Amino acid sequence: MKWMLLAALSLAGSPVRPAAPDCELHVWPSFATAATNGGWASNLGLAGAMADYEHNKDQNLRDQVALIEALTPVVQARLIADADLPKLLGLAGASLVLESRPLGRQPAAPLKARRSASSAPCYAELIVSLNAYRKSSLYGRLLVTSFIFRDFSGGAGKVRTVTGRGSNAVPHFARLDTGDAEAKRELGDAFAANLRTFAAKAARR
Repeated sequence: MKWMLLAALSLAGSPVRPAAPDCELHVWPSFATAATNGGWASNLGLAGAMADYEHNKDQNLRDQVALIEALTPVVQARLIADADLPKLLGLAGASLVLESRPLGRQPAAPLKARRSASSAPCYAELIVSLNAYRKSSLYGRLLVTSFIFRDFSGGAGKVRTVTGRGSNAVPHFARLDTGDAEAKRELGDAFAANLRTFAAKAARR
């Protein structure tokens, strides 16, 4: 049943956990991806980095496509729902609402304005702003996920904003383009670990 709800992301926002109606956590999975393959030349200044980019630009494109296909917003939504994110963020009992519309397609909002139409008195937002694959000679293969957390529950128009990222190894990433099940599972595990890493930093105390 949960999967059916997650698969229905064509809806503007789908509550996936029953909870107190006066407290909501709205989450936007990321539609943005990037991929960068770097070699030793990247450590040799700007000229080396440019040469490295030219050498790897086709591979970067292939890896970005593999990431887009394997870590879709629906897959992210399932992983987010499984993580018990409200509890991780210190909002135990909050209703988790997954937003399906990319923020880039919505009108620009003032910095202190909510990104949804919710008027819940207890309200917070988590935006997954980017999923990026990074391969380097120093750190190996990593999934790096960037987040923005905004907590509107301080009263008097106060908004607590925390930005950051998590990164975890994905050593079998190169096998994604063959549909390898282990590589897909590893990517999902890395995303979930990135989520937990950021939530530990952003959690309400």
